[in-house]
Amino acid sequence: MPGVAIAQSSPPSAKPAAQKPVLSPKPKTPSGALPINSTSWKNPRLVFTLNALTDGETKQIKEMQKYEFDVGDSNTYPVSISPNGKVLASGGLNAVRLWDLQTGKDVTAPLALTEGVLPSGIKSLSFSPDGQLLSVASGARQIFQRSGSNSSQQWSQKGIVEVWNLRNRNRLVWRDAGGLGSGSQSAISSSEQLIYAASSLKVINISDGQSIFSLRTMGGTNQFFALLPIQNILVSPELIGGIAFQDLKDGRSLGSISDKTLSGSSNSELTLSLDTCIAASPDETMLAISRDGKVITIVNVQNLRTKIEKQLSSDIQQIESKHQGDITFMAFSPDHRVLATASKDKTVKLWDVKTGSLITTITEHGAAMTSVAFAPDGKMLVTSGMDGKVRVWRND
Repeated sequence: MPGVAIAQSSPPSAKPAAQKPVLSPKPKTPSGALPINSTSWKNPRLVFTLNALTDGETKQIKEMQKYEFDVGDSNTYPVSISPNGKVLASGGLNAVRLWDLQTGKDVTAPLALTEGVLPSGIKSLSFSPDGQLLSVASGARQIFQRSGSNSSQQWSQKGIVEVWNLRNRNRLVWRDAGGLGSGSQSAISSSEQLIYAASSLKVINISDGQSIFSLRTMGGTNQFFALLPIQNILVSPELIGGIAFQDLKDGRSLGSISDKTLSGSSNSELTLSLDTCIAASPDETMLAISRDGKVITIVNVQNLRTKIEKQLSSDIQQIESKHQGDITFMAFSPDHRVLATASKDKTVKLWDVKTGSLITTITEHGAAMTSVAFAPDGKMLVTSGMDGKVRVWRND
């Protein structure tokens, strides 16, 4: 199938499946999500701690370090929770571990990704809206080879994007992605589309690998975007500032909101960082945007197509993050009442979205924080950091 597999030094062990994945025609507002009293997160309870790396990956890192090869220092260990709240996916170097979210036990053998160790590791994990597929974005490859006392390493500057069918463990899409850097992202829409941020923001059909459209990106370490699948809208940073909205069907521009609008004042602008973070609430009522790694702008995006730019300016509030380092990831609770922010300052902070007040700060990781995710029922929170630990918390 054209566009599905791009030539590499060693072909992937799993061939793209011939069958067409069956996805839900339209995602629904999260069901079973309980209204969350933000005060219930004042004292989150640690349920268990998991290791993002498999035993094989840990052994491989030690072996490479013995030969003074630099590996493992920039890994972000992303996490994602399935739409039914049963499965937690965590990324390591070149494997994805799948856990039972309630028990912390492995539910199946890890997904073994492309050949070779990835010194910048897996950068992004995202379930499809129906939970059947998982998209994986990885950084540049490093293939480690040893013959007797001789050792060598080979580099590929391109990242890798993959889509896996979790039912039969077949790889549906495997692509080299030029420019897929240390903070890039991939996601799956509700209409068989894979979206990923590399040297440009690309949207392709999962079924045949054909490109639908691509957009220029602003570069930087983080290449975050957000999907509003119910409204069929892609939200991404503009190359010259501001936040752009595209129709997911064909890439048609729906408009944008400027940094002046996002700053909440026509007389001031956000200090623009190339590490823009964007998060959408599951019910598509809120966007959280951090353009400078410090200020969080909350935007009401209900019925977004009818109120881009002018009408949005009256539906914006700002939160000073109080983080001592830049924000690296954000996630809303299912009912959009709580926002979690991960930071390079080794903490995760939980915020009351309505009031903008800080609920609590999680400090247990002791390393730069890189990923957070709420369970669909709002009762559990998963955090991960550069220490390679994945921690699961409850609010009761």
